Amino acid sequence: MVAVPALDIEGIDAVVRSVGPQPVGASVPDAVSAGATDHYPVSLELIGPVPGLRIGMAVRVTLKE
Repeated sequence: MVAVPALDIEGIDAVVRSVGPQPVGASVPDAVSAGATDHYPVSLELIGPVPGLRIGMAVRVTLKE
């Protein structure tokens, strides 16, 4: 599930399309403040349009099995 805090939207369905094979250094403020030292780049395909979503906007992703 994907949430877009800037648009106050939650519960957007998405499919993971790819996960990077190696971690990269933490570059997002939330990761740095949480003490994360690296992360894996992930590409998602959103299911359906998200009104107001623009390139560069931050999202939060919750992964489910």
